[in-house]
Amino acid sequence: MTASTDSQAAGTRRPEVASVPGRSGMRLIDALWTGSVLLAVAGAVLTGLNWSGFKGSDGIAEVGSSVSTVAYATLGAMIVRRVRNPIGWLLLTAGISLGLMVLIYGYAALGITLHPGAVPAPQQVGAVSEWLFFPVVAALACVLLLFPTGTLLSRRWRPAVVLNFLATGLLMIGFILIPRRVALPAPGGVSLRYQNPFGVQRSGVHLPGLPSAIPIP
Repeated sequence: MTASTDSQAAGTRRPEVASVPGRSGMRLIDALWTGSVLLAVAGAVLTGLNWSGFKGSDGIAEVGSSVSTVAYATLGAMIVRRVRNPIGWLLLTAGISLGLMVLIYGYAALGITLHPGAVPAPQQVGAVSEWLFFPVVAALACVLLLFPTGTLLSRRWRPAVVLNFLATGLLMIGFILIPRRVALPAPGGVSLRYQNPFGVQRSGVHLPGLPSAIPIP
């Protein structure tokens, strides 16, 4: 075969498919997916136990979050299994965070309203449920920036990714430190509200007030 024929064959060769994770990577994916499903099931059980304490549409929102946990985690695991696409890991992150949000709210409601004093530090643990909403938003925003190939359209989009995570981090710090009322189930629920146990009184002087309710995009 001549050199010209070789070059023509190379020019018509189809691009290789991205390599899939190895055996250890598959175990990690399976473990994360299984953990997400267990979180969703445990959260759904606690949602059922606390159902009488829900106000408005909070109960429906919690059921939807449990379903979304499994949906995001399953889709993310499928993507990572087939190709090494960061979108899969981002969806897994969103699914796990949602599952933890539902589970933590159930824990807080159990120790504050359903059986007061039954579990330790329910207010402190419940506040963490609001914090976890920020990784969900950041991960899903990053999915939009990377869709569908898993890479940015151009380098000009890199500042948008940095700004996404920077803004998320600053808002999360504000939610942790600013004296305000925790609104559960997160975000912005009305079923359970109490003063932020981590609020620093002087932080209100330096940081602008944040709304206690943030709607899900």
